[in-house]
Amino acid sequence: MRAALPHLLKSQFGSIVNVSSISGIIGGLPAQGPEGRSGPAYAAAKAGLIGLTKWAAREYGDQGVRVNAIAPGPVLTSAVMHGYDYGTASYPIPRMGTPEDMAETVAFLCSPVSGYITGEVIKVAGGVGM
Repeated sequence: MRAALPHLLKSQFGSIVNVSSISGIIGGLPAQGPEGRSGPAYAAAKAGLIGLTKWAAREYGDQGVRVNAIAPGPVLTSAVMHGYDYGTASYPIPRMGTPEDMAETVAFLCSPVSGYITGEVIKVAGGVGM
């Protein structure tokens, strides 16, 4: 945000999408593995990013800059392919998210179609945390 804001404010147009986490909303996800539940520092940092998102949306909205966030659940990336069981079978959509799921949501939030959306956090988590 720090690097992008001066340029967006100068043009009086733009969209920032922060990537938080479902952990920032629900306080962590259980995981069966050596690390267990996602840690409190991670959950607190992601909750803080949600607060920053909402603050920035209020601060810069009247200058043409929209600020939103996504809150992914577990995403199937190399970082989570270490044998952890995130219990996805019990999720309303029983699979892990994909990078493409996240990218499509970010693209939507950056597009003119979402031009009246700011200060929002969209959960992209297959129903986790509802």
